[in-house]
Amino acid sequence: MIARADDEYWNDPLGGIDRNSTEANYDRVISRARHMNIRYRSQTGMLPSFTPDELLKRLEMLEGNVGKSKIATGAVLGAATAPSHKCSDILDIYVKDIVATQIRNKNNAQRQRWIVSHRRILNNFMAVCGDVVFTEINRENTPKYYDYLKNKVLSNNTGNGLSAGRQTAKLVPFRLFSNATTSISPLSS
Repeated sequence: MIARADDEYWNDPLGGIDRNSTEANYDRVISRARHMNIRYRSQTGMLPSFTPDELLKRLEMLEGNVGKSKIATGAVLGAATAPSHKCSDILDIYVKDIVATQIRNKNNAQRQRWIVSHRRILNNFMAVCGDVVFTEINRENTPKYYDYLKNKVLSNNTGNGLSAGRQTAKLVPFRLFSNATTSISPLSS
């Protein structure tokens, strides 16, 4: 398994992946942890969730050849810096990395409509809450967006209102973005 991780490491430059980017480093460390049959945890996530035995096991891993590899050491110690993506970047990541297989069978027009509707949701959120780092969306941001959608539903202006069903339809993809991106964010560690 570790040999496969090494192959992935050396093949990344051929695929145009910047080896020095925060994303590439984070992905390498997460992948190496998976290949070492350990669950990646950030340093701050280790102490409260691991037992002393689990922490000792990780320290013992460093005594062998693992300690010679920066990637493996980062995986064992939870030392990778997680990338931070702003809302304006998240749709591209979502389309390329998370739902690529789900939308690949759509024709160009269908794919464009799908992307436009999801981009509109993010643009509305950014208009209300700003272009915040996606993993930092919290209980201060979401009520603002909820109030925005509620006001759209209750609006008496013709053409400005949304039905309750349409409001829900606008929230569902936003929840999907959130669920999908937390699997690649430090919040899941």
